[in-house]
Amino acid sequence: MKKNILTILVLFLGFGCFSQKAKFGVEAGYLNGYSKVTDGNSSASSSDGGFFIGGFSEFGLLNKVTLAPHLTVGSINNNGFGFLSALLGYDVLNKVKIEVGPQLSYLIEITPEEVNSLGIDLSFGISYDINDHFILSARYSSELSNRASNVVSEDLKARFNWLFIGLGYRF
Repeated sequence: MKKNILTILVLFLGFGCFSQKAKFGVEAGYLNGYSKVTDGNSSASSSDGGFFIGGFSEFGLLNKVTLAPHLTVGSINNNGFGFLSALLGYDVLNKVKIEVGPQLSYLIEITPEEVNSLGIDLSFGISYDINDHFILSARYSSELSNRASNVVSEDLKARFNWLFIGLGYRF
């Protein structure tokens, strides 16, 4: 795990060396996790809130286009989650940006053998630059993968969806 985090940090710094418009920052806020399990015609779902904290970098690609990798950890009811996303942003207004991109979500806690710890999500959101340093953001991530793919029943599907609402500080 430590080796993976070190590799990710090196990639963040490497991107910064090649981008003239590289910025780095930290973010924190509210995290809502929604889980749904379906098996044929029956389903069960639950939703609960917690918090997240993490770091991000932002690289200017084109005039109004940025790439922003985020490395975030979150907690809901003493369960830990890790998130790695790469959001492509487009400035629609002077201080408003829409963002979309893939996200990997990881269950940090020990999980049963039938549950996949790693999920692949699609994220989309919006951010508002309050000023040059502070950013208000909201994004929703919908899981594309099935967390229950290691079970015998082909009809059993389990997915997590995530809502992040936070405040960031750009250096």
